[in-house]
Amino acid sequence: MRKLMGLLAAFLIGSTVLFAQDRVITGKVIDESTGTPISGVSVVVKGMLSGTSTKDDGTFQLTVSAQAKTLVFSSVNYSTREVSLDSRTVLSVKLLNEEKAMQEVVVVGFGTQRRRDVTSSISTITADKIKNVPVQTFEQALSGKAAGLNVTLPNGVLGNPPVVRIRGVNSIQGSSFPLVLIDGVPAFTGDISTNLSANNALGNLNPADIEDIQVLKDAAAAAIYGSRAANGVMLITTKKGKSGKAKVNYDTWVGWTNPYRLYDVLRAQDYVNIKNEAVRNLNAPVFTGHTPGSPLFFMDTINGKVVDTRWNDEVYQTGFQQNHNLSVSGANAGTRYFFSANYTNQEGMLQTNTYERMQMRMNLDQKVNNWLSVGSNLNFSRVETGSPSTGSLPGTPFNTAGVARLAFLTSPNLSPYLADGRYNIRGIDNPTQRNSFNSLGLGRNLVQTGLVNPTLLRDLNRITSLVDQFQSSIFADLKLAPGLSFRSQYGVNFQRTEDKTFYNALHGDGIGSPSTTTDDGTAFNITGRYEISNFQNFLTYNKTIRNKHNLNVTVGSEEQKTIVDRWGASRSGLTDEFYNEFQGSFTINNNPVGNVLTENYLLSFFSRVNYNYNNRYFLALTGRRDGYSAFAEGKKWGNFFGVSGGWNISDESFFQGMKKVVNLLRLRASYGQVGNLAAVGNFASLSTFGSFQYGLGYPTLFFSQAGNKDLSWETSTKFDVGFQFGLWNDRLTGELSYYNTDLSNLIIDRPLPSSMGIPGNSIQANAASMFNRGLEFTLNGRIIEKKDFSWNASFNITTQQNEVTSLAPGVTELIGTTQLERTNLTVVGQPIGSFFVVRSGGVDPQTGQRIFLNKAGQKVFFNFARPTATRYQFADGSTSPAIGIATDGVIAGSALPKAYGGFTNNFYYKGLDLTIDAFYSLGNYVYFGSRAGMLDQRFWNNFQEVKNRWTKAGDVTNIPRIVYGDNISNGSAFPIDENLFKGDFLRVRTIALGYTLPTKYVEKAKLSSIRVYTQVLNPFIITAYPGIDPEISVNGNTALTPGVDRNTVGQARTFTFGINVGF
Repeated sequence: MRKLMGLLAAFLIGSTVLFAQDRVITGKVIDESTGTPISGVSVVVKGMLSGTSTKDDGTFQLTVSAQAKTLVFSSVNYSTREVSLDSRTVLSVKLLNEEKAMQEVVVVGFGTQRRRDVTSSISTITADKIKNVPVQTFEQALSGKAAGLNVTLPNGVLGNPPVVRIRGVNSIQGSSFPLVLIDGVPAFTGDISTNLSANNALGNLNPADIEDIQVLKDAAAAAIYGSRAANGVMLITTKKGKSGKAKVNYDTWVGWTNPYRLYDVLRAQDYVNIKNEAVRNLNAPVFTGHTPGSPLFFMDTINGKVVDTRWNDEVYQTGFQQNHNLSVSGANAGTRYFFSANYTNQEGMLQTNTYERMQMRMNLDQKVNNWLSVGSNLNFSRVETGSPSTGSLPGTPFNTAGVARLAFLTSPNLSPYLADGRYNIRGIDNPTQRNSFNSLGLGRNLVQTGLVNPTLLRDLNRITSLVDQFQSSIFADLKLAPGLSFRSQYGVNFQRTEDKTFYNALHGDGIGSPSTTTDDGTAFNITGRYEISNFQNFLTYNKTIRNKHNLNVTVGSEEQKTIVDRWGASRSGLTDEFYNEFQGSFTINNNPVGNVLTENYLLSFFSRVNYNYNNRYFLALTGRRDGYSAFAEGKKWGNFFGVSGGWNISDESFFQGMKKVVNLLRLRASYGQVGNLAAVGNFASLSTFGSFQYGLGYPTLFFSQAGNKDLSWETSTKFDVGFQFGLWNDRLTGELSYYNTDLSNLIIDRPLPSSMGIPGNSIQANAASMFNRGLEFTLNGRIIEKKDFSWNASFNITTQQNEVTSLAPGVTELIGTTQLERTNLTVVGQPIGSFFVVRSGGVDPQTGQRIFLNKAGQKVFFNFARPTATRYQFADGSTSPAIGIATDGVIAGSALPKAYGGFTNNFYYKGLDLTIDAFYSLGNYVYFGSRAGMLDQRFWNNFQEVKNRWTKAGDVTNIPRIVYGDNISNGSAFPIDENLFKGDFLRVRTIALGYTLPTKYVEKAKLSSIRVYTQVLNPFIITAYPGIDPEISVNGNTALTPGVDRNTVGQARTFTFGINVGF
């Protein structure tokens, strides 16, 4: 009994001692910025799963063991903080709000990093930089927003994708568009439409849903994406809920858009005078029975009114636009949510050009317990575009029905209607003649005076593109151990397209054979399924050793499958004008159109190690191994890497005396190698056969593609060095970088002997190389900071040098063709897609003849009025060989800018805010092909500039004597340097003025905020370029033919008025 009592006493004494070692920790958690208490904050002992949460007043109480060294505080919308206990039992903890924390955190591939820890080249574009801009897709609002990012709008056609380049052109035959990921899921890019109604694949993303965009520019940042990273990477993060009560926000704007800088063309009387003068100067019969020099063009009247048609009025309009955004967001200790809905309906400056989007988003994050969180990002959208045939999309500038061209080419002395109200088309009362001519009516003119009637096409044709898109990702985050976490994410990007085209049976593109009317009227329907499925799994480990050695390791895998399944049908021979759909009554079922069935698969393994010592010296290593289905066995796998380092000089002891002025000075450098798949077809390594019908419908096969089993990745080797600085406590911040990108193994067509029987007499091969190099400079300043007034500004500039260094053996040049004319040439030693033109020696003052310079630099005088064999003569009167682009063309300049950038000014005065946003381009040329056409002396209308033509001996002018039929003297037959102009410009993209109502008035209405605003998009441009717009590029994203302004529309100017209400 005595022994039992002794054991009991010992147990009780031991227990008392044990419990005496536990401590009760109390404290309060507040918001670092506002000082307000934060409820629902998770408080746990580091390395343990148990803990507590803060109360409504931010206080907490937690019993911890003597072994507890650190408490971890975490909450939705706040950065996690670790606090050492030491001997303290009462804590006051401040958490950094996520909005401010996000400014200090950069999203990188498969993770995040503190901005101060980043040793690679990354630019951040936040939501406020693109909010409320009246564009269809977010990229259109990025011009000038970041150094190294060049975004240009090729024209004002709604839905037409912009040209986006990160540090220059990175492929010759492939796309240079960067890899785009939305919440980690790869996105389709470019024009997904198969008809003439452009539909940007990125239109599914509502710009108002974007939280920020990270632009990864160097190999160290982008190598985690391996074979897809040569063009750079854009990581888009959409909005999440923020802590506190549910927030409801409604934003709406309405506006009007209209064209500006339209061409000044001849009115009817001037047109008649000019063309008849040209006929007199020809002094030869134009058709059988025509008296040489006698007039062919005459003024006309309809119902007593002189015909003087402004064809711009039949093509352009003032379009109405509206946009509505509604969002509901919030968060508590366990759940974070963001719901949004968007409706936008925009009429373009072109009649029948429309853009409509209906979109919904749900982002949801749920903390299940202390070790598991799950979530999803779901987005559904429907985008429908409508358009005429604009002639402004790649491959279309010479389309006879292109309305951009018709607006300035069509003769003003013709009316769109006849006196009885019917459409003015030639042969309207005779179907056979109508088909044979298929042109605008003559009026009183004696020869053809127009291509087609744009008014009829506007009214009777119908071209639309519909895209239903579902993009989603689901993910789970697991905390496996202290510092070790695992994420698994599955994402899909699914797009279903339906492109419809109807061409009427009376006139234009719907006319089939000229000799019959039985096949007139055509309908095309093409439907497609585009799908990306992406599965990511990765581990992340964070460890701090002795408070100085900080280690972050990420390892993982990614697999992705891409499928394109598209088919179409065509019918012709419309039986009744009532129908304008494919399902109407037609007599002919044509062969299928637009059929595609293809897929590819990518399997990847990646790793990244970030280390820093005492937050002062940094090292990062990234590696990725990709396997791609398109390559042959033995060539499928490739390795890619990036390495970078950084030094926080301003944290060194020797620097402390300067920190009052220079609070941050940081040096960084990176090197690595990444790849490009853009130019690789899904079955490029295989030789393939296609099927068709031969003769009277006999099925057969034909050799369609010669495969190359040696084909491999295009390779981009990148070097980057730079430094960041902050002055006067970050009152002024900036960054200067040098970049050098060597591009090798670029894919081009290598010529083969015709005797080999290879399709196209060529085969794709890794056979070319080029480089991009330059400087980037960014400067941000908080210039004025007063109680009621502040002024912030930012500026960036990027220089760019591009040069092709090699082509395939036997290839001396790559020809760039703008549909019908050879405008660009790529040769070794010059920038890609340089302009290729015939030189002009001006106009001879004595004769008014155009002077060309042949290859040898000799002057050649051209007179279209002479017989064909003697039109070209040397100065001594002897006959010269005909001038031609192939024999006499020279490299004349680059379409790529030598420098580009942007600047923004933000002003705030009490409740007023004013933003002025501009960007610029310097050192490039633009080929003004439309000028060549509009000085053409066929029946084309002309620019007012033609009034400066040569008319008598001694006239000094650059416009030669006009001769009817002359399409050579002014460069319409082949490009001449007379139509090549410097393309420097400064464009103010947006000016926005807003007013936020004082809180005291808003609260009376039981609202949280009200802001009213107005904005103008493209208010003005400063340029010496004489064309409609120097930003134009009718060939879009094509690398071989940049900078061509040929028969395309320009930009629109848009005025909007809006209101934002927070509930």
